[in-house]
Amino acid sequence: LNPDQHQSTPHDRAATYTLTNVVPEIREFNIGPWREYEERIRVRLNSFCRGTAYIVTGVATRGNMIRRNNQDRVAIPEDVWSAYCCTEYDRNSPHVVRVLFLSHAALAKNAKESNSVNEMTVQDLEICLKNHMDVDQNLQIFYDNCISPSPLPLYLQHTI
Repeated sequence: LNPDQHQSTPHDRAATYTLTNVVPEIREFNIGPWREYEERIRVRLNSFCRGTAYIVTGVATRGNMIRRNNQDRVAIPEDVWSAYCCTEYDRNSPHVVRVLFLSHAALAKNAKESNSVNEMTVQDLEICLKNHMDVDQNLQIFYDNCISPSPLPLYLQHTI
């Protein structure tokens, strides 16, 4: 998925609706907690990510179906998730921000109620996906868990 909120211009946002980039989201979820979460991530990455940010968004493989002509046509996912990776970030940012880098994730119910967004580590999201979806048990959302080689000598890497 390529959410329109991850795009910087109206033209780029419009382009995200080409072909199959649409997931049916419950209105109260989309205009409420999920929109607030996407805005929080946009501000976080724009403010503290100093390199390229990689964002992956997906849905659960379970949910209800929209039927047409007595056939299941479109799945309405029960859950929506998102994760980001940014290996170059402002290491002078407040501690409450630094703990959200190199990567972080979220999972939420695509529902009218009880749809709060739960932020978590990418590794915790991967465990949730492996436990609740039919995915490869070696699933890794980001290559090498979003860890880039450190320019510091090994003995200094954990002192900062």
